[in-house]
Parts: sequence; structure tokens; C-alpha cells
Amino acid sequence: MRELIVKFSQELAYHVFIGEVVYLFVATKVKEITSAIKVAGRAVEYWGSQSISSDSSAIFELVKNARDADAATVEITFENVEDPDGRIIISDDGHGMTRDDVENRWLVAGTDFKIANPKSRGGRRVWGEMGIGRFSCERLSDKTTLISYPQGVDEKIVMSFDWKKYKDPKITFDQVVHRGYVDKKDEPKRHGVELVLEGLKSKWSATKIRSLKRELGSYILPPELKGPDDFDIKITAEEFNLRKEQIESSVIKIAPLRMRAEYDGKRMTIKIYDVENEVKKLNEREPLIDSEKACGPFKFGLFFYPMDKSGDTKWEKYYHDHLRDMDVREFLKEHSGIYLYRDYAWMKPYGGSYDWLGLEGKRVQRRSKIGRSQVYGIVNISQEQNPGIRPTAHREVLQGNQPFEDLKSLILHAIKDVENYRQEAKVSQKQELVEKTEVMAGNNIAQITKLCRAKDSLRKEDIAKIQEYAQTTQKYIDEFKREAEEETTERAEIRQHELNILSLGLITSYVAHEIVIPVESTVSVLGDVRDMMVKTDFTKILSNDLVKQGFDWLETLEENTRKIVHFLSFVNEMSSHLASARATSGRSSQIKMSELWESISKGFKILSDGLIKTEYVEHKKDLKIRFNRIDLESILSNLMTNAVDALKKNKSEQAIIRLDVSYLTDGLSIKFSDNGEGVKFKEKDDIFEPFVTTHKTSDDVVYGHGLGLSIVREILRRHDGTISVSSPGHFEMGATFTIKIPSENAKMVV
Repeated sequence: MRELIVKFSQELAYHVFIGEVVYLFVATKVKEITSAIKVAGRAVEYWGSQSISSDSSAIFELVKNARDADAATVEITFENVEDPDGRIIISDDGHGMTRDDVENRWLVAGTDFKIANPKSRGGRRVWGEMGIGRFSCERLSDKTTLISYPQGVDEKIVMSFDWKKYKDPKITFDQVVHRGYVDKKDEPKRHGVELVLEGLKSKWSATKIRSLKRELGSYILPPELKGPDDFDIKITAEEFNLRKEQIESSVIKIAPLRMRAEYDGKRMTIKIYDVENEVKKLNEREPLIDSEKACGPFKFGLFFYPMDKSGDTKWEKYYHDHLRDMDVREFLKEHSGIYLYRDYAWMKPYGGSYDWLGLEGKRVQRRSKIGRSQVYGIVNISQEQNPGIRPTAHREVLQGNQPFEDLKSLILHAIKDVENYRQEAKVSQKQELVEKTEVMAGNNIAQITKLCRAKDSLRKEDIAKIQEYAQTTQKYIDEFKREAEEETTERAEIRQHELNILSLGLITSYVAHEIVIPVESTVSVLGDVRDMMVKTDFTKILSNDLVKQGFDWLETLEENTRKIVHFLSFVNEMSSHLASARATSGRSSQIKMSELWESISKGFKILSDGLIKTEYVEHKKDLKIRFNRIDLESILSNLMTNAVDALKKNKSEQAIIRLDVSYLTDGLSIKFSDNGEGVKFKEKDDIFEPFVTTHKTSDDVVYGHGLGLSIVREILRRHDGTISVSSPGHFEMGATFTIKIPSENAKMVV
């Protein structure tokens, strides 16, 4: 045992010796260094003067801090700012900062407090996140005094900051000490923060303060939209005759097109302000026809915000120049609509996304109409002058009585005046462009001709002038051509859209007719179920017949629901395709005919409970063509709708729809056949005319609008195509429609 202890001691001594040698060796070669990164004092200028783009932006950074402290009001006071001893005071009525807040938040640059706490104590989503807003003080002044009045505490904290200390080239951030003290409040109930900026670095003029007002106004919502998250900003500058002037929302003031309407009970006065063209237009409308309107006096303000077409940036630049950081699209997304107020209280849900005037529906039909999503509007009525406009018993909506209907009609009259003005202005602008183009192009050409005739040989200066005149002429001609092309495209889009609406209307009309049966069946079954539930004694074991009856009803309900869902999903899919036609109008795409047919036939199988068999034959495998997909879908869908109806009257054992597709030297050929009741000989000549229909119910009542084949023919005409019918056709009974589209307009993809 003793030997083991001795041996262990020797081993330990050896390792300790070796360790010391290694340590001494390393220690003689490497010296440990520990230090911290220091920030030079002049870096304060980078975060302040150099990083903040303007004095207005610096003030707004401080306003944001006040808002994030749940202030209801922020006051900005300019005192003698034209003199060297002038100062700016920014005060708020927020919850203020405690001594701990000042030391651990305001005095800590780049704090992540607002990132970790994205909402204020009062629940507002904070605007300032970077934690460097206090350096705005350095951007504005040489000296800042911070006076904080913490809410619920009978003391105030006063701190002084001399930003010039940071300019010492030898000093670092941590070496600058700011002095302060804690004292009792002069006003015990006061709360918030006051910043006194002295030694101003910039001169403030009346023009500069007005610019500040406009910029701050871009962050303020209209008063009607203000909620608990919003606040007021007031500006005082006695030397410029501003005394606690309330900053108003810029988003209303900069609307390119505005309208003010007032109805006094007999006459409506409408004023239109076109900011872009500096136009003020007054319209007096006499809305009385046979009798006075049932609604009383009201006021209506409308603000219209146009958006750029693809490739243009005109309005984007206009909004940016006037609103800075406010995004008009975001504003409209959140607040667009016509809001109805009674005695300054919003009558929910009339406004916002609730389109109670049906503006979006009208805009879908015609692009010249004003849509709900393009405007912000306010209608003001009073209880005293409009007692007839009142809510229903459950108070969720207004009664659809005559006073309310008259109010809506007068509002729509006013909106229509704005629409008419826009159309008139567009025509006037186009005429001015034509005249301007003719005059400018004519003058330039005359100058070029004069130069060429004046001399046998042209100097470099003459050639340069000719080039300048030619380029200017080309510019005006190109602008004119672009306007003409846009107008042509718009007309084509409108025509295409009208055809699509008609196609969708035909299909939805058919679906509506078919969907009545499963809906009525469902209502009937639900009534039977309710009767059974009332009459059945569930304390006893149910009979097998009753259980079977219950399962039969469930099966019926499931089947009917499946049909309804399928019907509606089919209509929804067609609507989506047709809606996209506007953007792709006139554009061709590659179409695989077999896949297109499979998509369309699948959607219609439900209409016949799967009893209709579809056949597809193509004389060239995997035939692909380049054509407008929406047009071809509309053609085949309309033919399919008619065929399904005809086959329901088919007396043969198997109902069949067949599509034969071939591509010949002269173009695409499609034969659409069914073995239904066919087309009578006397109907063949007028079956393609609008509003001619052969659809009748079993009791000989006509339904449908007779537009389907008219739409098909119109679409084909635009592609120089034709359609004809033979009955009987491919089958012994039924009809075959033959469609031909020339190769120039329907090219085969090799």
C-alpha cells in the first residue's frame, strides 16, 4: 500500500512539473488581451444629422415616440425660431418615463425594447422599433432638455444633453456624462414627456413649418376613421400666427378628384374639384320628378384615388410627393368605401367593405364606373331631419323603406356626376392631345422643310436641328399612338368582358334552374326529419323501418349537398376563368385540345347525374393549337349547356355528347354532336340570333335567354370563324354543330 502511495505521488509530481513547463512555454509566446469596443463620440452625428434625412423627419421620429407612449395629443411649439435663441418644444400627454425608464431605455442606444414589446401599454402597435429616435434631437439642436412626468408618480425627471460634447475627437460614448435631477411635479396630475430643443441647427420659416404640417398630416387618419390607436398633433408658432393649429389628414386633401354634395330637401348642389387639372365645377341637380324625395337634407363628400395602369408611375409619384410614407393602396385596402354617419356617429355596417350602394357590381360591368375600392366617402345625416331612415327591429341593418331608397338614389346621382365629369375630361384631354400633336408635328415638319430648302448643303448645326425636330415630332406621334392603342385595347377588353358576362350568365341561369330541384328536395327532407324527431319516442328502441328511413334521408341530403357544392364550384371555376379574360384579352396561349375537353366535360357531368357519356376523337394525336383559351372555353361550355338540356329529353337508352377535332390545311375544325331531340328545320336559320331559344319545360314554358349560340357566333366572328348546324347530325338523332377557324387565327403547335 505504501509503495502504491509513493508511486502515485511521483506520477503526480511529474505531471505537475510537465504542466508548469508547458504553461511557462506558452506564457512566454502568447499574451492574453481583453478589451471592449469603444464608440467614438462623433458617431452620434451619424445616427442623428447624417442618418435622418430632414428636420421634418427628425420631428416625426420624436412624435412617433410620443404616440408609442399612448399620447392622445402631441403639441409642437416653435418659439422665436427666426432668432439665434429660438427653441422648439415637443410635449405629449402619454404615460411618461420613470427614472428607470430614462436610465435603462432612453439612455440606451439601439435598445430592443420595442421589438420585444411590439405593442404599447395601451395596446397600440408601436411605430418606432430601432431605438435611435432620441438622436433626432441631435439632428435638430445642440442642446436638449428632457422633462418626464411619469403617470401616477408625484415626481418629475429632468435630464440635460449637450450634443456638442460628442464632437471632441478624443472622447468616446461612454465618457460623456449627462446631468439630471429628480424633483416634485409642479402639477401633480400631469403626465407625459416634454423635450426642449435649444441651439437650433436650422432656420425655421413659415414655409418650412407649412411643409412640416403637410408631412405630418400624411400620418393622420381622417377624423371619422380615428380609433383608440390614433392621436392628434397640434402646432403653435406665434411668430407665424399659428396657435395650436390642428394637423389634418393629408390623405383627403391630396385626393386627385373630390366631390362635395349637399341636398337641402329639394335641390342637390354638387361641386367637383379636379386637383390635377385645377378645375372646379359646380353642378346643380334637380332630383324632383313627380314628388319630393322622402329623405331629408344631407351632406356627402367623395374622394377618388386613381391608380396607375401597367407601366405608368404618374399617380405613384403624385402620392409619394404628397404623402411620403403613407401608402394610398394600404389606406384604401383598409378604409375605402362610402361611410354613412348619423349625428356624427358611424351607422355600422354602412361603409368600409360593405358595398351598400352596389358600386363594385357596376364597375365590374363597366370600367368607367367608380368602384367602392377606389374611393373614401362620407354621408352625413341627422336624426332630426331624417327620422324615416331608421334601423330594423334587430338593429343590424336599416329599413329598406322609401326614405332610405331615396337617399341611396341621390347619392348615386352625385357619384354619376363625377363619373360623367371623368369621361368628359378624358375626351377633352384626348382632343387636346390630337390638336397638340397636329400643331407640334406640323410646325416641326415645316421647320425641317425650311432648313432643307434654304441651303444646297447642310451644316452640322442644321443637321442637329433637323434631328431635334424629328425626335420631338416622333415623341408627340408616339404619345398619340399610345393613347389610341390604350383606347382600342380598353374597348376590346370591355367587349370581351361583356361576352364573358353573357357566357357566365347563361351557365349560371342553367345551374340556377337545375339547382332548384335538389334544394327543394333538401327542404322537403329536412321537414320530414323534423316531423320524425317530434313524433318519435327515443326512449324506445327504433324500428328497422324507421332507421332505414333515416339513412335514406341522410343519403338524399348527402347527394343533394354534393350536387349543390359541385354546381357552385363549377360556376366559381368558370367565373375565375372568365374574370381573367380581361387581363388576357386578345392573347393566345398554347392549348392541348384533349385536356381542355376533359376539363369542360368533367364540369358538366354532374348536370346529368353522370348519365351522359362523352366521347372525344382527334384526327391528330395530342393536337395542340395556339388560340385564346377563354374564348374556346366559352364556345364549348355554351354548346355543352345546350346539349345537356337537349339530352334530358332524349328517348334513347344512352345519352352521348361527342367532340371531333381535326386540323386541316385551312385551319381548325370542330364538330360538336349529341343524340338529343335535335333542332327543327324552321329553327336552323334563326337559332344563332340573340334571344331565340328552343328551351322549354315539360309544360311548354320557355326558359333561358337564347344568348348562348349568339355569343358563340360573336366570338367566332372576331376570329374570322364560322358555325353551322345540321340535324340530325353525326348520330341518327340530335344535332351536330360544325366550327371552323382559319389557320391564321388558330395555329397548330408542331
